[in-house]
Amino acid sequence: MHGDSKFEKWTDDDIDAHRRDWQDWLTYEFPRRAPYRMLSDQMANLGLPAMEGRGIVIYAGGSWTEGTRPLTEGRRDVPGMVLNNDSPHLHLPPLHMNQNPNHMIYLNTTLSFLYSHGTRLPVEVWSFANEFSSPEERAAIAALSRPGLPVRHRTAEDPANNRPMARGSTEGYHIKVAALLNCGFKEVLALDVDTIPIVDPTFLFELEEFKRDGAVFWPDYWKTHDENPAWRWMGTPCVDEWEQESGITLVNKELSWKALNLLWYIERDDEIRRWHKFLHGDKDLFRFAFRATKSPVFWIPHLVTPGGFMAPENDGKTKFCGVSMVQHGPTGLPLFAHVNFFKQTNKRKFNSSHVPLSVVKRYKPLPAASLPVGPAPGTRMMWAETRGAHAGFVGSGGYVCVDILTNEREGVQRETEIYSLDVVNPAFGEQLYWLLIHENAQKDVQNWEREQREKKDEVEREEREKREREEREKKEREEKEEKKQKEEREKKEREEKEENKQKEEKEKLEKEGKEKKQKEEKEKLEKEEKEKKQKEEKQKEEKEKLEKEEKEKKQKEEKEKQEKEEKERKGKEAKQKQDDKNAGKDGEGGLTQQEQGASK
Repeated sequence: MHGDSKFEKWTDDDIDAHRRDWQDWLTYEFPRRAPYRMLSDQMANLGLPAMEGRGIVIYAGGSWTEGTRPLTEGRRDVPGMVLNNDSPHLHLPPLHMNQNPNHMIYLNTTLSFLYSHGTRLPVEVWSFANEFSSPEERAAIAALSRPGLPVRHRTAEDPANNRPMARGSTEGYHIKVAALLNCGFKEVLALDVDTIPIVDPTFLFELEEFKRDGAVFWPDYWKTHDENPAWRWMGTPCVDEWEQESGITLVNKELSWKALNLLWYIERDDEIRRWHKFLHGDKDLFRFAFRATKSPVFWIPHLVTPGGFMAPENDGKTKFCGVSMVQHGPTGLPLFAHVNFFKQTNKRKFNSSHVPLSVVKRYKPLPAASLPVGPAPGTRMMWAETRGAHAGFVGSGGYVCVDILTNEREGVQRETEIYSLDVVNPAFGEQLYWLLIHENAQKDVQNWEREQREKKDEVEREEREKREREEREKKEREEKEEKKQKEEREKKEREEKEENKQKEEKEKLEKEGKEKKQKEEKEKLEKEEKEKKQKEEKQKEEKEKLEKEEKEKKQKEEKEKQEKEEKERKGKEAKQKQDDKNAGKDGEGGLTQQEQGASK
């Protein structure tokens, strides 16, 4: 597993399996294929490009894109650039492009410089089949040819190729592999379509290092992370070296055939291309394939430098702004300008007197005491004089620029200097402007003027809307204030009305309360009087009742007394009568009852 999170997707087992896959293919499958010389003869016998001789390949398809601009009809008159006896320019016919039209503008520019330098090499322009597919586009490319110097358009999918390669659904960087492997040359200088030769590059084919090693690579600004899965995948130890800039490559295909075939194998389809996303498309696959097959390479022993112009600053001074990558020849003189940042550069401020590419910025040589021991120059992309070198993006004069930096790195602090391209090619900057920039500069000016008009209209519209808004807001404020005052008046009236109402209600309540109280007091008095009267009546009734009861009781008692007395009287009378009766008997013969009782 990897410590860097961006590499966590690839496990060691997965990487090892993919490494064994290409190693097995290289060991068992590749030797069964026809060697380069036999294949070249077979293709020649079939009337196909025989992969012999020297030539230039230009990558005009695949991933190379730029913001779309219409291709202007007509001529480009380039001062001082005589291309043939008939015209001082290349004439591009009107096109209806399926591919981005700027491909043709850059292709025209690259070929114009090659012809103006006196380069006498055939050219193949490579793309995928869905690019430059119309007859007009193919005719436009063919029209760029010169007597004895054909410009031929070829496609990666062509079944006549030794190794046809489909476009697929990935970015299309593999157009470079298809072009190198299948082009009709043995010795190939391959260029991105936006890589412009500053001088005639033909001498590169005569380099002793190229004849010896069979490949020449140029450096990039960056280095490969030590945890990148590419090191393990390609079975090579991590090396502190600069990456390869694949926009420029010089290859002897016969000497480098094994490495080129490995390149094809690891770029052969979408599945494998999607797998090795840890490398940026074709970026550095060349370097790893040549290293994995132990194919020799000569590295140009001069670090890439930014090429650009001196941008005016707000303080009246100028500051370097890099808009291209300038690559060098073995002696250190500028050789190619890869104008890859032109696509993002606003061209409005450029003109024939202020061109976008007139100088390069480079590091001054280090003192001998600061030079560490390193590999021999050209053996790999690391050598003593690049110590402390690093690049980055900076802002300058409203542009986004690439620049080499001077803050301390690797224990040293580098110094820089500005180097004029006039030393190499005095007309290069102006010619490049007329071929590549002028029309776009005019368009950018027109766009800028339109934008300024639109901004002015927008400002006026905003000011008008602001005035209308302010007037509307003022009116709304006044209406709001008037409404507020009205509401306050109405509120005050309501409050006064409510206050009067409450006062009236209060007085009414007080009056009602007073009346109620009086009524209650009256009712209370009446009630009390009534209760008193009732009480008195009750008392009277009770008294009368008591008197009556007393009277009745008394009468009853008297009656009972009378009855008792009457009863007693009657009893006495009866007793007396009995006694008298008994007495009469006793007189006749004994004691009467009274006498008996008395006797007892």
